[in-house]
Amino acid sequence: MIWVGEFDEGERWLHRATETLRSDSAPAIGVAMHLVSAMLHAGRGLNDDALAEFTSAERLQSQLIGTHRVTSCTARP
Repeated sequence: MIWVGEFDEGERWLHRATETLRSDSAPAIGVAMHLVSAMLHAGRGLNDDALAEFTSAERLQSQLIGTHRVTSCTARP
């Protein structure tokens, strides 16, 4: 919902997901939650809040072990 500009509805779903997830969930889930929160804030013009969420996502991402298969693929001729 956030991606299509439905910020109020997207925020409700974001809060619902946040309540459902435990604080010790996998870092990848935390990264996704912070990225979605950042997009919500950016869409509403709350740039400082968006930057804080992007920073949190980056910090959690550094905890991930290994590289995702999709990001490590290279094009072959």
